[in-house]
Amino acid sequence: MAQCTAHHNSAAICGDCLRLRNVAGAAAAPGHKLSVEDFTLLRSRFATLLGNAEDVAALACGWVTEQEFSGRMAARAAAILERIRRAGIEAQRRVASAAAAEGPPGGGSEAADLDSTPVQVDCSLVPFRGGVWLMCSLCFGHVDEQGVLRTSKVYCVSFTPAEPAAGAEVLETPPYGRASTSALRAARAAIAAFAADLPPAGIHAAVVRLGQGLLPLLHDSQLAMALRGTCPAAAGCQVHPSTAYRRPLAEAAAAAATGGAARQRREEELQRREEQQLQQQRQRLEALRLQVEEEDRQEAAAADREAAAAGDAAGVAASSGLVAPVLEAYLEQEPRQQQQQQQQ
Repeated sequence: MAQCTAHHNSAAICGDCLRLRNVAGAAAAPGHKLSVEDFTLLRSRFATLLGNAEDVAALACGWVTEQEFSGRMAARAAAILERIRRAGIEAQRRVASAAAAEGPPGGGSEAADLDSTPVQVDCSLVPFRGGVWLMCSLCFGHVDEQGVLRTSKVYCVSFTPAEPAAGAEVLETPPYGRASTSALRAARAAIAAFAADLPPAGIHAAVVRLGQGLLPLLHDSQLAMALRGTCPAAAGCQVHPSTAYRRPLAEAAAAAATGGAARQRREEELQRREEQQLQQQRQRLEALRLQVEEEDRQEAAAADREAAAAGDAAGVAASSGLVAPVLEAYLEQEPRQQQQQQQQ
C-alpha cells in the first residue's frame, strides 16, 4: 500500500486520514465475491486501526450486504457509545475533583451533574468499493489504569456510503481530496445525523473535524445549523479542519495570498502597458495628422505655382498677339517707303 502523504509513514492505514487506497480496487463488483485470500489480506490491513476490520473486509469482499453491514455497525456503535459515556463521566469527575481541590468548595463532582460527555467527531471521505464512503470516528477523554487523564480514539464508529458508485479516483487528488457535490451533500446529511444520534446516548459532539474531501464543508452554513442543536454548550459544536490538513490549508492560503498579490501586480503591469500603447497610438495619430496637413500645404503650394505659371504663359501669348500685327504692318510699309524715296 502506498505511503500516506499526510504523515509519510509506511502504515497500511493512516491514523488521521484513514486512506483505504487498495480497497476501491480490491472490492468485489456487485453480484461477485472475493476469495478467502483477499478477505484475509484486507482484514489484516484494516486491523491496524479498525476494531471492526472483519466486518469492513467482509463488506469489501461482497460477503455481506450493505444492510447486514449497517446492522452490525449499529450494534457495535451502541456498545462503543456506552463505553465512551462511562469513560467520559469518570474523566469529568476527575477534572471536577481536581478543580474543587484547587478552588472554592462545591465543585460539583456528582454524577447527576454530568449530563453529557463531550467528544470530538473526526470525519473523512474514503475510497471504498470504487465509490466514496463517509467514516466517522470518536475522540474522547478517559482515565487510564494509573489514574492519568488521556485521550483515545475509536475509528470507524460509523461507515456509510456518500457516493457508492463513483468518485474514488479523484478523492486523493493533491493537495487534498476532491469530492463531487452529491457526495458532499450526502456527507453533510450523514454527519448531522451521526451527531444527532449522540445525545440520546449521553454524548455530544463538542468538535467536528473534517478531513479529505470534506474541507469544502468547513464553513458550510447548513452543516453548522444542523450541528447547532446537538451540543449543549453555549459555544455550540465547533467545526475545524483535521490536523492532518492544517499545513496544506495554510500553504494553500499562503499561495492564494501570494497569487493575489502577483495577480494584482500583473493587472497593474497590464494596465501600464495598455496606457503606454494608448499613448503611442495617440502620438502616431498626431504625427499622421501633421503629415497630412503638410502634404495638403505642399499640394496647395504646387497648385498655386501651376496657376501662376499658367497666368504668365497667357500673358506672353497675349503680348505676342499684339506685336504680330504691328510687325506685319511695319514690314509692309518699309518697302513702300523705300520706293517713295527712290522716286523722289
